[in-house]
Amino acid sequence: MVNGPVSFSGLVSGLNTQSIISAEMAVYEQPLNNLQTEQSTINTKITDYQAINTQLLSLQQAADALAFPAARLRRERSPRISTVTVRKTA
Repeated sequence: MVNGPVSFSGLVSGLNTQSIISAEMAVYEQPLNNLQTEQSTINTKITDYQAINTQLLSLQQAADALAFPAARLRRERSPRISTVTVRKTA
C-alpha cells in the first residue's frame, strides 16, 4: 500500500522529472495567473470608481445645499406683486 505520491525522479533516465513537470505546469497555469492579475486590476479600478463616485455625491450635496437656500432666499426677499384687474359689467 502506498501512502504518498509516487516519484521516480529520473531513476532510469537521469532526468529531473520533477523540474520538467513543474515547468510544464507553469505553462498551463499562466493563463489562470493572467486572469487573476486582470481581476485584481479590475477590482482596484472598481474601488477607485466607487471612491470617485462618493466624492462626487458629496460635492453634489454641498452644491445643492448652497444653491437651494439661495434660491429660497431670493423668493422670500422679492416683493410679491399681485395684479388685480377690475372690470365693471353692466
